[in-house]
Amino acid sequence: MKHRGVLRQKLMGVLLLLPALLLCGCGARASLQAAHGDTVSTALFDYSVREAEVLDSYPGIRIPEEDKLVRLWLVVKNTSTQNYTMFAQDFQVQWGDGEKEYGTCLEAVDDTMMPEAYPLDPGMTHQGAMLVTVPRDCAALAAAGLYLFVIRKKLN
Repeated sequence: MKHRGVLRQKLMGVLLLLPALLLCGCGARASLQAAHGDTVSTALFDYSVREAEVLDSYPGIRIPEEDKLVRLWLVVKNTSTQNYTMFAQDFQVQWGDGEKEYGTCLEAVDDTMMPEAYPLDPGMTHQGAMLVTVPRDCAALAAAGLYLFVIRKKLN
């Protein structure tokens, strides 16, 4: 009997940043899968975070009083043979295990920030600033690239 179906897979490339040394100066260390600046390769893309720093302010961005603003310099390379449209929301930072302990890229207010959407052709690289607000007491972050793709496959 032949079945047709769509298999949805969620792939996550995870980049763990240097814990807190860049964000609050404390010496706590996390278990790292990739260090700040390392490249993480997935089936379709290479991701890396080249810089991470806390900013006191940024033109056009309002920082809630209970938060701090973190800027990550994100580099994404399409290593596949397909053209993709990427989105700023494809990336997030996580600071804990709770359901609400993550944030995504703020809306771009200038051309150095990751745009809402951008094309990424085979072999091409896109880079830009990812600004995220995190709780003021946040000591370490993990940056993750999330993407969903559909595989169409005939099942026998």
